[in-house]
Amino acid sequence: MMNRPGFSMLETMVVVLIIALMAGAVMIKPAGWFQSVQLDDAIDRVVFMDHLARQCARGPGGAVELVYDLENGRILRRVDSSDSLSGHGHHRVSLPKGYAIERMMIRNMRIEGDRAVVRFTPLGHAPTYALRIVGPDDQTAWLLVAGLSGDAWILESTAEVEHALETLRT
Repeated sequence: MMNRPGFSMLETMVVVLIIALMAGAVMIKPAGWFQSVQLDDAIDRVVFMDHLARQCARGPGGAVELVYDLENGRILRRVDSSDSLSGHGHHRVSLPKGYAIERMMIRNMRIEGDRAVVRFTPLGHAPTYALRIVGPDDQTAWLLVAGLSGDAWILESTAEVEHALETLRT
């Protein structure tokens, strides 16, 4: 065997294989990260609309409610309970494409159909409610919003949400 400087063909192939595996791992990571960011964005949109409705209710604008369109993943803030979407004080937000509100629970209320309404008092209070946001690749999150404070928590399971709603009743 000759004593030459450099690498053998086997050593070079091993290095190329390791680099290819690392590049593949790096390419897979951003896809999951991007979906996670989209789920966070959907949650942020719901929390934003809740805070906006509370702030508006505390002002002189009159009665405020959030209408959740479960089928289309849209949230509408209405002032003075007007059904017109073009009236004063209305604001509409849609969840990111591919995301929807699959289920909603409001303390002391049963949700029927594809529409739910959360009404706010002049103090900015509302019933405690939870909604399940679903997205592509089986992404799910339960968002629980406290009625008095508007604080929001992400919960993992329906059992946790039901327990939290039951606990808040007492």
